Amino acid sequence: ARVVGIAVEANSGGAAATKKVMCAQGQIALINMDSAPAAGDRGAPIYVHTTAGQGSKTPPTGSGDVVYRVGYLYNHTAIGGKYQIIFAPQFIMEIG
Repeated sequence: ARVVGIAVEANSGGAAATKKVMCAQGQIALINMDSAPAAGDRGAPIYVHTTAGQGSKTPPTGSGDVVYRVGYLYNHTAIGGKYQIIFAPQFIMEIG
């Protein structure tokens, strides 16, 4: 079975290295964003960005892109350069 999760720590040990992953829906997770969200963005859906390791308020639109929501913005104030989201993953579509 495949499980969707967010890596909660960096690890440069390669594919076989052990990594901590958070995968329980509804948990608060920290995520890098492509741009700083505004106060009015709280609750906005957050999507996987086309840049590795980033989330975005804007879903990707390019041919072959996969639109995958990872959650909702919980707080617009950065903590160590990352933003809090409520983890609620959902596959939306693949753009053909």
